[in-house]
Amino acid sequence: MIASALPLTVEAQAALADFLRGIERRAVVFAELACGSALLGDAAVEATLHAFCRAAARAPLADWDACFWRLLLAAPELRHDRGDGRWPAPWTRLAELGPGLRVALLLRLAAGLEDAQVAAIIGIAPATQALAVQRALGEGRAPTPSPRRQAWVLASRQQLHQLEGERMARLARARADALYGHAPPMSGTYPRRMSLLWAAIAACALAFAATFLPYTTGRDAAPVIRVAALPPADPPLARFDADTALLTHRDFDQLSAPPAQQSLARGLAFYAWYAAQSADAASQGDSVWPGAASPGSTATGSAHASD
Repeated sequence: MIASALPLTVEAQAALADFLRGIERRAVVFAELACGSALLGDAAVEATLHAFCRAAARAPLADWDACFWRLLLAAPELRHDRGDGRWPAPWTRLAELGPGLRVALLLRLAAGLEDAQVAAIIGIAPATQALAVQRALGEGRAPTPSPRRQAWVLASRQQLHQLEGERMARLARARADALYGHAPPMSGTYPRRMSLLWAAIAACALAFAATFLPYTTGRDAAPVIRVAALPPADPPLARFDADTALLTHRDFDQLSAPPAQQSLARGLAFYAWYAAQSADAASQGDSVWPGAASPGSTATGSAHASD
């Protein structure tokens, strides 16, 4: 027996293998009907097998069922409606449904889940899930199942038992690779994308190499360089006049002061310094000038003199 790269015991790996064998057929039928293509559906299921085995190694057994269906619903093939799906009879009505209604309906009929299970997986209320199924089937609120519901249930069961041998053999190989932790195989679209990528890289390389080729005009290999003097500069459209120069002068306040206040304006810096020094000295109880009496000492001396 080949050892698995997943962090699973032998018992857990056996339980995981039994779980996948019991769910993979329903998953194949569900995915094919959900995207309208057996090829895309099988690719989604195979990718889900690998993702689920990695998640199941860390999840409890009770959460495996919901975890598997959530991972399958997250597959790009099921999330995006490409518009090229094909649904033969009796599934022709599925082409008229959006991906959301289609998934809600097929989880109930093809996957065989109950409304409460589907609601928990999708993340909606059970009553909303039941209404979605009724709307997808085009039936009212009658308690008895409609003929279309019964026909689709029988058709899904028949399709479940008629899966081709080669198709299931390929799915079994994907299951074994997932159980042993092997890397998933490349999808069918991967080679085409890689070929397009390499073609784009080759085109970029050719364009870059073309930049080193010598440039010729087709008439003469030697380039022609012409020199012409620039015309004289035009005069400015406008200049600042004398009034504007005066208004924007940094000493406009001093220049515009009356003659009696110009001397005061010139000494503003000194007076500001003196006021700041006086305020600092008053806060410390000292005088600005040595030997000068502070206002407090003058008041005290006058009080003693009166006595």
